[in-house]
Amino acid sequence: MVDENLFSHLALNYALIGGVVLPFLPLLLELAVLLILLIIGVLIIVFIAKVLFFFLPAAVVALVVWFLTGSGFWAGIAFLVIAAISISKRK
Repeated sequence: MVDENLFSHLALNYALIGGVVLPFLPLLLELAVLLILLIIGVLIIVFIAKVLFFFLPAAVVALVVWFLTGSGFWAGIAFLVIAAISISKRK
């Protein structure tokens, strides 16, 4: 029979990682991991923002074509053409 106090003590003082009970990381190591994860998160957000700004002109043109023609097909073609032009001008 498992003592509930022992279980709560383990839950408070140990982290369960991949099925293995490990002691909590020291404070400085936790802060280093936090900093690394924050940097990775910011890089991902910056990458997503760059991709959105890259496709913004193509999306605007496709939206205008869709409003003028009412056709999703022609809007898609316009998006692909403008995106291809953006890619070719970028390199």
